[in-house]
Formats: sequence, structure tokens, C-alpha cells
Amino acid sequence: MTPDVPAFPGFRKITIADKGSFDTYFSKYPPDLSERTFTNFFIWRECDRSQVTLINGNPCVAAFPENEPPYFFEPLGNDRIKETLQVCLSRVPRFSRVSEGFMKEYFEGKEGFKIELDRDHCDYVYRRDDLIDLKGRKYDGKRNKIRRFLKNNIPLYEKLTEDNAADCLRLLGRWKKAKPASLCLDAPIKETLVNFSKLNVKGAIVKVNGAVEAFTIGERLNDDTAVIYIEVANPQIDGLSQYINQQFCLREWGQFKHINREEDLGEAGLRRAKLSYHPIKLINKYNITLV
Repeated sequence: MTPDVPAFPGFRKITIADKGSFDTYFSKYPPDLSERTFTNFFIWRECDRSQVTLINGNPCVAAFPENEPPYFFEPLGNDRIKETLQVCLSRVPRFSRVSEGFMKEYFEGKEGFKIELDRDHCDYVYRRDDLIDLKGRKYDGKRNKIRRFLKNNIPLYEKLTEDNAADCLRLLGRWKKAKPASLCLDAPIKETLVNFSKLNVKGAIVKVNGAVEAFTIGERLNDDTAVIYIEVANPQIDGLSQYINQQFCLREWGQFKHINREEDLGEAGLRRAKLSYHPIKLINKYNITLV
């Protein structure tokens, strides 16, 4: 971890300079949860009002959001974890977005904790081949939408780069007007675009009639899985979102068996959309509160 991260009880904001240190931990302890990447911690730091501290040498990220009680994420690292958790709970009496394995190892069956499944933050995981091939009757609607899209448009797929990120920002400005105001989505997306090269993520755009009408961004999560953080498509172009999803999986993630498309945040439309692609599993996450 960068040397200026304060030891507990000190905290500071996460900065782009922390990427190398965070990535070192995640390479040693490969994550399954979409939250456990530097990218996710960084781009959500303003919405979550998150900060980092060192406890027993473990980087620990705490969030102080406006719309829910504060919480810690699972610590990074693996040193004196039981003692580290006790220190965390002395400051904030809650953990959130906790993996099932971590919950069972450190909290299940222990007195003094309330354990709740956090359905709104469970990750959706798909077979990459399913998202590309769209085989079977259950994907009829997706294939038909792509077919109509290609019949009515001549799309141009390109990699997302610093050169076309400004066009994506302009599309974001139009797209966010159609999103529920309660969802803090546009700020993390903007952070990703502005810091695209520094975050070392992959992205793609689709142009229709010369204009960027969709973009998507993701990165490697672990040896088996890529995570897709962002997909923005002009909702007035039918089939565009299905097309960019299919093409991004096809062209950029050939070495992975699975695609993690994150959570639905409890938003009904987003939940329907994610379920409509028939995930092979949901990765459970838990809230754990000291009682």
C-alpha cells in the first residue's frame, strides 16, 4: 500500500496512485466479487464517500454514504483478520458487500451479529458463450433484437480510447436523463472515462451514422472471469444494447469462461434486464451488523 495511507484511526480518500498497491493484493487474493477491484473502489469513492485506513497491515475501506448507515468492506490482505475485524467494528458496527465465504468463516454461528442477504448487490454471472451465441428459445428475443438492429443500421464497433472518450461523455449526458435520480450511476461512469488509461480497463464503442451511440467498459476479475462495469446505449435505438453486449464479449474476453455483470442495485428494470440473460448463478453478498 502506498506509504501515506494512515494507520487506524486515521483515514484518507482513495486516489489513482493507490492502483498498484490494490492490484498487488488482488493478484495475491483473486476476487470473485465485482466490488473487489481497484477500479470499483476508485470510481465509486465519491458516491460511497469511501476512505481507506491500515489495520494490522491490511488496507480496510470504509464507506460513509448519505443514503445508508456507514460500513466497512472486507479487509484486503490476510493478516490477523479476527483482530482487524474487531478494530473495524469499534469504528463502524457494520460490514457490507461481504462474500459468502468470508461471512461463514468469520461471522456465521457467532453471537452478537445480525446476518442478512443483500439481494440488491448480488452479482450476476453468465457463461461467456451464452452471451455470444444466444442459443435456444430463451434467447429468441435477444437474437431478434440484434437481427432487427443490423437490418436497420450499419454499426461500427471500435475499441474505446482516450480519443473517443469525450464522445462517450456526451452520450452519457443524454443517457443519464432517462435514469432514476436515486441511482448514483453517472458519476462513477464519468470517473471511469476520465481515468480510462490510468485504470487500464478495456472498452468498446458502437457508432451509428457516425455518432457514438453506445459504449461499454470492463476488465479481468480473476483467471476465469471478466467483469463488465458499464454499458451505456442510446435507448431509442432498439437492439443496440444487445448488440454491444454480444460483441464486447466476443471480441474482448475470449480467454474467460464467465462474465460478471455486477448487481442490479434493487432497480426493477435493471433486475429484469439482467435476469433476461439467464445467469448461471448469483454471487451472494451479505450485510453483517453488530447487535
